[in-house]
Formats: sequence, C-alpha cells, structure tokens
Amino acid sequence: MAIPPPRPYSTQQNIQYLDVTETRTLVIFKTAILNLESNEGTLTTLSGAEITVYELPRHTNTDDPENEAISVIEKFIDQITSAEMTTASRHE
Repeated sequence: MAIPPPRPYSTQQNIQYLDVTETRTLVIFKTAILNLESNEGTLTTLSGAEITVYELPRHTNTDDPENEAISVIEKFIDQITSAEMTTASRHE
C-alpha cells in the first residue's frame, strides 16, 4: 500500500506544520522552526510534548540564543492554547 507524502498545513495563527510521523511534526512559527514530538501517544491525542527550536526566527539578533528559544516556545504555546481554548504547563 502506498503512503501519501506528508502535506503542509496552515492555520490562521501564522503557524504552518508538516507531520513527520504520528508522534512528530515540524512547525514554522513566525519564521522559527520548531520540532514538536509527543511524549506519549499520537499528535491527535497530545497530552504532553517536547518542543525543540531548530532555528530561531529570521533577523534575530541576540547574545543569548537559549533565552530567545525559550521565548519563542512560550509565545508558540500561548498562541496555540488561546486558539484551542486549553491550557499548558511547562516541565523541565
């Protein structure tokens, strides 16, 4: 059976994503590239995930890329949770 290639998706929140597997997706958020991987289960039943910034937004000038990456993740989570009317918490 042939598996169709992944398709990019868009939302009204300036977020684009491309599913890589049932548990992993690449996200473009405000020109940053994020990797979102489910900790448990599939993306459609997501209850926890690990988010990694692969690339900071274009034209980012910072002496502290780690804090900038944290800021990008927090803004992404804020936008997703407000659009989906849900909550999120951060675990390290």
